Amino acid sequence: MKPHIYIAGPMRGLPGANWDEFDRVRSLIAARGAIAISPADLDREQGLHPMEVLSQQQMRDCMKRDCTALLDCNAVALLPGWVDSSGARAEQALAQAVGIPSMPVSNRTEVVWIVHVARGHMKQQAVEA
Repeated sequence: MKPHIYIAGPMRGLPGANWDEFDRVRSLIAARGAIAISPADLDREQGLHPMEVLSQQQMRDCMKRDCTALLDCNAVALLPGWVDSSGARAEQALAQAVGIPSMPVSNRTEVVWIVHVARGHMKQQAVEA
């Protein structure tokens, strides 16, 4: 079974909703043999456009969707600028509250570490079950 890693980071107000950075990190995670769960991909699946301004209701719906996805993951990769994003901070707090490890990732070395951490968390969960 492959570890699942949720990608959290800033989107609103950034060019292209920062989808390029989500895509870059998703590719790095996949190259390490893990499954990346990206809000940018979830937005695409919903037919949202990166330049679209979301209503408050759409934002709530996206956060509910994203937090539900995060809860099924083994770790959270935090993109650069995550501390400036209220959504990413909320996702990191949720992960911390339920014991899902999270760490900043901006390069290949950090992606290697988050995949390693996710695999370790999977083993810990299996022992506890």
